[in-house]
Amino acid sequence: MRFGTPIETSFRSFMTVFRATVNSVADKHMMQETDIDGFHSHKRKNIEAPQNYGFSSVVMPRDGKQGQGGGYGNDDIGGEAAEAIMLSAGGMSHYIAVMMDDRRHRPRTMVPGSSAQYGPNTDYGRSLTYIKPSSKDDKDGGVFMIVPHPDEYVSMRHINNKKQPKPKAQQPGQQGGSPAPQARDILHVATTADADGGQQEQDYNHHKGDGINTEIRCTKDRIEFRVGDTVVGYYDKGNSRWSFTGEMRLGDDNASHPVYGVNGGKGMTTKTSGSGAVLVTAPQPGPATSQDVNP
Repeated sequence: MRFGTPIETSFRSFMTVFRATVNSVADKHMMQETDIDGFHSHKRKNIEAPQNYGFSSVVMPRDGKQGQGGGYGNDDIGGEAAEAIMLSAGGMSHYIAVMMDDRRHRPRTMVPGSSAQYGPNTDYGRSLTYIKPSSKDDKDGGVFMIVPHPDEYVSMRHINNKKQPKPKAQQPGQQGGSPAPQARDILHVATTADADGGQQEQDYNHHKGDGINTEIRCTKDRIEFRVGDTVVGYYDKGNSRWSFTGEMRLGDDNASHPVYGVNGGKGMTTKTSGSGAVLVTAPQPGPATSQDVNP
């Protein structure tokens, strides 16, 4: 264990708990790691940052470059950044980041009792899942999903999700493993051992897994129902129109009477089963006309 200089030892003993700004975060390790700037530019790398089980987040990197100023409480070391509450257990050199937050992006003025999972606050707005409580005065509680850009969509999927491989164990004597990687979309990254025993990144897509079974996708103007990549039904907001493929049963799942006179009775009879059939639950849905039977 490295104890450092007498000045550093005195600092750790005095500042057992202190606040720091976050330069970057590496999330590929077994435990998330962060690089920080603390009191009087007290820089440290590869600091472990444990999170609550079932929840994981990665703060945005520091704005600008070192020496540009503008950081909260650390104007001499860089641009604005997320902040971390640091713990120096027993005044030793093994630091732990026990909490992170970001003034730049945190949603504000939420109602009491609410919670949110949110993305960065950009020029387009932000992606936000907002859980709002019901109360005597406000009966509109529930979960709301907001996506900022018109080309974005919200998706609920059932996927075949393979197990994400674990990275190689860190070497003895390392506090937090290897240095942070360059910024990239880490939701699609896993680590595997390469031929030299090191670590190599490969695509790992949490959103698709081994394949999408079923999906509901919502955009600004459309609601889609999908099986794999095939659209089997949708609602078009602009035309106020529902469209479906496959067999449709209206009333209940036992509907068996075919609907006649589609297309205004212009000589088109629906199929009695299978793709394209429209069946209803009714003793007599209506007799076929001569045009329906003999188009």
